[in-house]
Amino acid sequence: MLRQVTPQFYILTRKGEKWSPDKLAFLKKYNLKDIFHPIPTDFIYDAIRGYYYEDQCITLPCKMVMFNFDTKNGARQTLRGIVGVDFKVDDKQRTYIYIRIIGCKSITNTPAACAKRRHDTVMQTGRDMLEWWQRFALQGNFQYIKLNGMEDVLGFYWKLGWRFNRYPTTKNTSNHKFWNSRIALLNKINKLKIADQCWIEKLRSGILTKYFDRFLEGYYSDTKLGTYVEKDDLYDIYDIKGTRTRHHLGLRYHGYTMFWFPLEN
Repeated sequence: MLRQVTPQFYILTRKGEKWSPDKLAFLKKYNLKDIFHPIPTDFIYDAIRGYYYEDQCITLPCKMVMFNFDTKNGARQTLRGIVGVDFKVDDKQRTYIYIRIIGCKSITNTPAACAKRRHDTVMQTGRDMLEWWQRFALQGNFQYIKLNGMEDVLGFYWKLGWRFNRYPTTKNTSNHKFWNSRIALLNKINKLKIADQCWIEKLRSGILTKYFDRFLEGYYSDTKLGTYVEKDDLYDIYDIKGTRTRHHLGLRYHGYTMFWFPLEN
C-alpha cells in the first residue's frame, strides 16, 4: 500500500476518483489532529479525502499523501508528519505541484524528541519534507510548487525561498528586500511569548491587513468571498462588523498563497 521513497518517507497514492476504503482506514488510524494542531480535524480530512456535499464533489481528494515516520535501525516508528499534494495545470498551461496540507510535529526542545535522540532515532522535519518535494519538482520538470501558509509560519516559508509572486523573478531584486522588512515585522509578533493570544492576534491583524491579505486565495473575487468560513469568535476578537472585512478574515482560515520556483532557488 505504501511506497517507500526514503528511509523515513512513504507515499500513499490515490488510484481512482476517491480514496479506497482500505486507504482511508489506514489514514484514520493515525492521530492527524496531533500532527496538524491547531488546524480543525474536518479541514484536515477534507483536504486529504475531498469535500462532498449531498454526494456532489466540491473539492477533489489529493492525489498523494506523504508520511514522515521516525526510524530506528531502519525500522518504522512514530508518525511525525504528513503532506497531501495534487498535480495541476494553471491558466498559463504551467504544470505545478499543489501542497494541499502539511503538518509535522516539532523535534526540538521536547522531552520525547530528546529521548529519541539518545536512543539513536532518526527524525525528519517539515523542512525536510518540503525539500523532498522541491527535488521532486525539479526532477519532474514542474514549473513551481504552491501552498497556502498560515500567518504564524509565513516567515518560515519565506526563509526557505517561498514567495508571494505568482510569476518568478530573480534572486537579487529590490522586491525581495522590500518584503524582508515586512516579514521581519510579522516574525517579531509571532515570536512574542504572551499568554493572551487575542492580544497577539490584534497586533498581527494590523500587519496582515496592510501587507499580506492581498495574497489570500480569492481576496479580489466576489464569488469566492461568498464561500468564506464564518468564525464569529474571530469577529469578536477583532471587533469587525463590515461584511467585506469579515469575508477577508474568513479567507485567512485557508492561508496565504505562496510559491516556490526552481528559477529562484
